[in-house]
Formats: sequence, structure tokens, C-alpha cells
Amino acid sequence: MSWRRLWRPRSQIIPVIAMLLLRGSFTTHVRAATVVVPSTSGRTAAFILPINTRTRAHPLHRTPSIYSSSATVTTTPSQGHDDAARLLDEIEASLKGPCGLPNGQGTMPFHTIVVAVSGGADSMALLHLLARVRARWDPPLSLTVAHFNHGLRPEAAQEEEVFVRNAAATLQVPMHVVVWGEVERAQTTAIQERARGWRRAECERLVRELQQQQRGGAAAKPTAAQGVIATAHHADDSLETWAMKLLRGTHLSHTKGMAPRAGIYVKPLLNVRKERLVRFLESQGLEWKEDESNQIDKYKRNKVRLKLLPLMAEVAGGEAALMARMEEMTCQSKGLEEWLAHEASAWEGRHSAEAPLDIVQSGNELCIGMRNAISLWAPLSRLLKEELLHRFVARVTKGAISLTYGQVRRTMEQLERDENETEGGRKKKLEWRLDVGDGWVLGRQGDVLRVIKDEEIGLEGASRMISMHETGLTFSVPTGWEVEAKRIEISLSPSSEEWDLILPHVPTGARLLLRHRQDGDRFHPSWRSGSIKLKDFLRGQNVPLHRRDEILLVVLLSASGKEEEEEAEEEERVLGLYPTGHVAAAPAGANVNVQPLGLRFKREGS
Repeated sequence: MSWRRLWRPRSQIIPVIAMLLLRGSFTTHVRAATVVVPSTSGRTAAFILPINTRTRAHPLHRTPSIYSSSATVTTTPSQGHDDAARLLDEIEASLKGPCGLPNGQGTMPFHTIVVAVSGGADSMALLHLLARVRARWDPPLSLTVAHFNHGLRPEAAQEEEVFVRNAAATLQVPMHVVVWGEVERAQTTAIQERARGWRRAECERLVRELQQQQRGGAAAKPTAAQGVIATAHHADDSLETWAMKLLRGTHLSHTKGMAPRAGIYVKPLLNVRKERLVRFLESQGLEWKEDESNQIDKYKRNKVRLKLLPLMAEVAGGEAALMARMEEMTCQSKGLEEWLAHEASAWEGRHSAEAPLDIVQSGNELCIGMRNAISLWAPLSRLLKEELLHRFVARVTKGAISLTYGQVRRTMEQLERDENETEGGRKKKLEWRLDVGDGWVLGRQGDVLRVIKDEEIGLEGASRMISMHETGLTFSVPTGWEVEAKRIEISLSPSSEEWDLILPHVPTGARLLLRHRQDGDRFHPSWRSGSIKLKDFLRGQNVPLHRRDEILLVVLLSASGKEEEEEAEEEERVLGLYPTGHVAAAPAGANVNVQPLGLRFKREGS
């Protein structure tokens, strides 16, 4: 192995990367080489690519191509019988091992498996294999076929349904047929993605129904028996997925093929090549129906299967070599994923222990500043920071938002600019927002990153006017908030704990407004002779920057008895701050005999 410096024009970078991928560069035995890319500005940008100088032995005996339509496989009956027996053992081991369906040895109810069957070679092989191994569990596995009629090829769909129904009946497996709705079918955009989502939703619904029947109703307690969905994805499908990820871009920790289990989805054929499944069907005299649309290169995955993978296999030195290449990257990707998960979990534990309590308790904030003269964030590697950002957003949004790497990178670049840019020798105001989709916003305020729904950021927008006759007030309240107000008897000496704010000297007939702070707001503390800028007051009270925009202001718009001309010229006056509890000094000439006003605030639905 050696270090090489590759000098390449921009047009040659992609071919260089492709060659490194195909001949096996991302392994634990590689060194890195610098690729220098000239830029249009005359400067050069250097980045690191791993390169492997080991000699890889190409297979001397190649298996017949699974990508070529002219490939033929000859199998003798004895060979087919022996391979079928081995295949059954492998499927059993896959189900009990990576797929996580242990044998209960009679100590638990049966596992429920919904088998997605289209009628093609892959799903028919899966159905027959599961039917043969189900008795190896005690109690036997409970199988149910799910067949989907997309309605896109009416005549062929009807024929496929009859074919699958007959096969299921022969194997004594119940079958459910689901037809795609006309409205969804009529939409022509993203049809494959929508069809996939529909199939998954229907399979998950069927699993829930079958488990409820097994338990004797929805209210029954769950058991150790599992309900899963088995799909016929095999080793070649995993290779396609790996290639698709490389094309569309994914994190290095996710540069791998399919997993044998993901949630309630299991893939017991994942280590089996397609050609072996076809051999199994042929040796057992079993039939299948091929979907002609699989041979049309209209869809991206079909193009990858029909055009890209054969070319990659040819350049890599054969299908076996290409498969080995994917397995190497998958192994390293898993290792990186495990390391990131371990380090990120450890840091999140330190953050919970060392970050300010209000940040930890908020549930939607991350401290990236100094704490006890030590930065929790700065010493971390960029790779770990990116992982923490991704996990943070996913956790706060409960999985609704998964940041793309482009969004992660833009956020990291903004954080780096925050540290590097200065204005007049002082750090610039560290506040910005990034829309991450579906109404969610990732933003920075001082030393805190926050993820929040866009409508929760401010009180701007619709509000409603509430007439509070008992208090002699009208109150403009933003949508989403409730305000309770009451005049308090002075003689009762009310406890401030009973109210969020107690405001003296609020005249009868006054109009009040509830809002967040705005530029130019001023506040007159009771211990000062005059008003000061609200932002200076909050800074002096050590209110963190990320909390200042959360503070609610009770503002006096007008007092009773004002003439319209006088009212129009009157400035808004801040009477109190919530939740800090600060109350402004009484203005000159205030009526000292008016009863104090108790206020209580509540978000609707909280």
C-alpha cells in the first residue's frame, strides 16, 4: 500500500471515484489519497479519497449472469433436491437468527407472518419455502398471503390473482386481496412510491388485525409471539439498493444494502441470490408469473437493475466481485453507524447532566455554547456533530423530519460562520432560522439550537379581542392562548403564586395586548427613575438570549377617558413580563385606589 497524489481535471473526478468504488477502496486496509479539484476562481480544493493498492483476485469461474436474458441454468434432479434442502435450512436459520423469530418450544403462541406475494419468482419461492419450514416451529408459524391488485394491468392482474390464490389454497395458506383505489391509481406522479406506501400500510393493517384475532380482541394483552411482514427481497435486491443509495446520495453510515429486519418487516431471503431461487422453483416443478413491467427501463430502479449493475459487474470483475464489494462497504458502514450511535448517546448523556436545566427540560433545545467555562460542543469532530444534529431533529419531531445531508451540511456551515465572523471586534448576534420542512424550523438563539413548529415561534398573526366585563377591560389575545383576569381585593393580600402576574394601577376601561417583544420596546422597572430598553433590561436580569423571545409582554394600548387624537399619539406601555414576573413602575398620576389585576396565561390544549 502507498500514498498517491492524484491530479485530475474536474471532468475526471467522477470516473476516478467510480473506479475506486468498484475495485474495493473503502476497506479497513486502505490508505487515503488526495484529489485536488481546480475551481473556477483559480484556487484549488483538496479532498481525501481512500484508495486500495491491494491486488484483488478475480473469480476464475463465474456464475451465469442474472442480468442477461440469454442466461440458462441446467440443474439435475439430485442437485436440485440437495440445494432445496440446504435452502430450507438457511431460511430457517435466517428467520430464527437475523429476522428475530425464535422457536418458542411450545411456551408461546404462534408467530404471525403476512407474506407479500405478487406471483413472481421471488415471492413464489418465498411462499413455498415458508410453507415448508413453518412446521419447524412449535407451535407452527401462522402464514397469511397478502396479494395486491394495482389495477394498472387489469387482465394480467386478474390472471395473477387467480394464480396466487390457487397456489395459496394448495399450500393451505389463507389469502387477502387488496385493490388499489381508483383515485390513487389515477394520479400519475410518483406512482411507484405511492404504490409502495399503500402496500406497506395495508400489510401493517392486516398484521394488526390478525394479531388482535389471535389475542381475542384489541383489548387483550400482548404476548411474546410476533406479527411480521415477510418480503421476498434477496441478495440482488440488496445490491440494487446499495447502488441506488450511491446514486442519490446518503450518509457513509448508511452506505449499505438492506437489513434482514426493519421494524416488523423481515427479509429471510436476503443472503440468497435470485438465480438460486429460480433454480429452486425449477427443480421442484413450481410455476411463477413474471411481471413484464420489471423489464421496462422507465423506472429508475429498473434502469439500475437492467443497465447499471451489469456494467458495474463487468468492470468490477464479475457479479461475485461486485457483491463482495457491497458486503465490504456494508460491514464498514455498520461499524461507522455503531460508533456514531455510541458516541452520540454518550454525548447526549453529558449534555443532560451538564447543560442548563431549563434547556434539558425543554425537550427541544440543544446547548452548543460554554458551560462552566467548558464548551460541550466545540471539541467534537464534525462527523459527530452532524450525527447529533440529525438525531436531535428526529427526536424532537418524533421522526417526522429526517434531515437530508444537504440540510445538515448547511447547518454546520452556518455554525462555523457563527464562530468565525465578527463585527467590530464583538461576536455578531447569533440568531438564524432554517426551514427543515413540514412546518418545522431549526434555529439558533445565542448558545442554543432549537427545533420548533413554525407557528409556535411567535405570536404574530391572528388574534381575538376579549371583553372582560367583570374587570372592565378588553384584551387582545393571540390565537392559541387563553387569558384569565380578575380584580383582586387589596385587603386580601393575594399571594403572587396564585397568579402569573399581578398588575397594579390598570385603569377600568383599559385596552390590553398580549405579544412578544419588538424592536424599540422599553420597560420601566420599579427601582429606576425612568424607562430603559427592554433588551438591556433583560440582559441585566441575566435572561438568556434564547429565552428572551419567549417572554410575553402585557402592553397597555389605551386607558379610559382618552380622546381619539390623544390616544393615537400615545405610545404603547409595557406593564408586565411573563413568565419572569417583572411589573413596571406606576406611571405618574396613576389611580392608586384601583384594584390590582390578577392575570393567568395558558396555551390552548396544554
